[in-house]
Amino acid sequence: MSSVQPETSGVRAAAGLSPVAFAAAFAASACALLSLRIGLDAAQADAPLLLVCLTAAGCLVSLAARSRPAVAAVSEIGATVVFALMAAGLVADAGPFRGLVASGAFSDRQQGMALFLGWLLVYLSFTQSSGPRMLFMSVPSLSLFGVVGTMTVEPELMMLFVGFAAATTFLVLHEHRNAGRAPGHTASGRIALGHVTLAVVCVAVAVVGGRLLAVPIHFVGTEVLFPMGLMPMNRGADRMGRGPVVTMGEANSVDVGTGPVSKTDTVLLRVRSPEPALWRGATYDAYTGHGWRNTLDHDSVPRMQSQAPSAWGADERLQDRGVTVLPERTAITATPGNPRTLRHAVSVAQNAVVTQLYGAGEMRSVRLIPPYRSWRVGVIMQDDSGALSLATSLPGLVYIIESEMPQTDPQALQTEAGPTPDEVSSRYIALDDMAPDALAAVRAEAEKATAGRRTKVDRVEALRMWVASRCKYNLAAAAAPTDQDIVRHFLFESREGYCDSFATSLAVLCRSLGIPARVASGFATGDYESSSRLYLVRDRDKHMWTEVYFAGFGWVPFDATSDAEDVTPRAGAAVAAAGRSLWQRLRTGGPLPMLMLLVGFAALLYVLKSELLDRRRAAAAGSGLSPEVRRIMRSYAAAAAALARLGLRRAPSETADEFAHRAVAQGGLGDAAEPLRSLTALVVSARYAVAPAPDGAAARAEAHAVALRRAAADLRKERRRSRRGGV
Repeated sequence: MSSVQPETSGVRAAAGLSPVAFAAAFAASACALLSLRIGLDAAQADAPLLLVCLTAAGCLVSLAARSRPAVAAVSEIGATVVFALMAAGLVADAGPFRGLVASGAFSDRQQGMALFLGWLLVYLSFTQSSGPRMLFMSVPSLSLFGVVGTMTVEPELMMLFVGFAAATTFLVLHEHRNAGRAPGHTASGRIALGHVTLAVVCVAVAVVGGRLLAVPIHFVGTEVLFPMGLMPMNRGADRMGRGPVVTMGEANSVDVGTGPVSKTDTVLLRVRSPEPALWRGATYDAYTGHGWRNTLDHDSVPRMQSQAPSAWGADERLQDRGVTVLPERTAITATPGNPRTLRHAVSVAQNAVVTQLYGAGEMRSVRLIPPYRSWRVGVIMQDDSGALSLATSLPGLVYIIESEMPQTDPQALQTEAGPTPDEVSSRYIALDDMAPDALAAVRAEAEKATAGRRTKVDRVEALRMWVASRCKYNLAAAAAPTDQDIVRHFLFESREGYCDSFATSLAVLCRSLGIPARVASGFATGDYESSSRLYLVRDRDKHMWTEVYFAGFGWVPFDATSDAEDVTPRAGAAVAAAGRSLWQRLRTGGPLPMLMLLVGFAALLYVLKSELLDRRRAAAAGSGLSPEVRRIMRSYAAAAAALARLGLRRAPSETADEFAHRAVAQGGLGDAAEPLRSLTALVVSARYAVAPAPDGAAARAEAHAVALRRAAADLRKERRRSRRGGV
């Protein structure tokens, strides 16, 4: 007798999908969607959770509609219409769906593409009517990993990809198993083992290959996307710390008091150091009235291959690759007296591209270690103040520094030793570009604040405290007018600003009294992590401070912001937008997200009812069957499961007699053939005979099922022995 006809209905195919398959599809999609947390700005921080919730709702709707053609059709058509309207509205930056995405998200094409793929996954979750459609969800998921991978290479991305690979592998094997259920098809244990082995190998290659290629692909991809216009040309400068890809460097000129700034908790540097310090990148010598310029000469730095002492502990072996640079000692960078030596190591975040080297004090030796042997450190430039910059940007760089740190004890600084070098006194007291009336007003206040102070350190400290007590620290301070001197405006009018205004004002106050001073730009110390013994330097630690020259000691840092009152608003519009909860996003996103979640919740209740409650009721009621017949049917179900493990599965449209005939005719059942015939006869008689099942029929059915299961187990063992023996 021929086996059953093949399945042709997409809904029937969906009916064959188990809830576990839907759970695996959701897990794979959720891993991809959660990767968005790494790649999106703070304003979109809760978007991944919203997308995950909506995808869960879509999977539940598809699960509930898997055996109901009308519901499946309505769900698919509705999802298509909504997705088309949403895509059009988001791209046009208008329409009823704008509340779902923060304003300006699609101005960044990378983030826009990532969000589009996320919403595509939500759409597909409502249309899972078959196994192939379920597997197709892995395509946009993999694309989403690719887009986010060009934005960051954080370790969390690799963990999410491993979860995605595991869930997708399960779906592939599940689909293969479903294909093996076709009538007349016998699944080969050897083939199944080959599929599992191939899946494991693919996952291993993906993980290892991703680990080795993540940073190069991210770096090359970023460089390729710049000229193609897929990434803004000023992304690194404009989004310093606010986006996942960061270019860390210092410009030759900087404007002061340019308006509100936004800072995040993104980790940019990890520093291993025996003591806290300010991590300086560059200094500025020429005050322009609106900011600073670096007018010092730049030249390449001599390099050597000898090793420098390491502060990186277990990673000392990394010194075998890389180069050591020896910054030139100049009159400006000299540290007379008895400076102490500080050895420390800096690791640049893998999602940061560095063009400036940050370190403490005056760097005397720097060992640069690229993340991969094939990468080469290009030309390294040094200006006369000792600042080091890279001609070729490198992500994921590690460098080890040996610095000289000047004496900072106020008691020691009371007495300067020796004259101030001409290069310092001529360059670092000049205020040539400052308006005369502004200079006169600043000098008058400086003289009042330092009245009665005899030593330089006391005068500088008095000026620092005067600025800190007079002005308030505010990251949301308005931009200074361009037609006024920034120091005069800050000290006498606005009296609010952030670190650049404080550092500039203190430096100009010092210079007005003939004290050599400059502004330094870099990072504050950061947060010490005791478990790793590292200082975690974040975007919010970006800082500027004042450095004053003391003869016989060198440049000593002073920070006027350390004692200033912080009045930065904590509940401004930008902060509120970035920190909105998922519930707030749903409420402000219009009726659609709430409606979709309600549909998903209703689908969840329906699935729980149909999968749990209805089945329990059916099992308890037995569809009107007597307890004797229910025992026979349970025995037959156990026997059918044993045969399925042998590769013999009953098709949905096969009768019990047809299945038994096919299984016996196929051969190879051995001692299991006779129990199958007897058990099948009992099932047909008990299920369809007019007379009730005779006494003892259930016991005989259980005995036949036990015999069949034992025979099937013996057959499986015999097949395994045959495979091992190569028979």
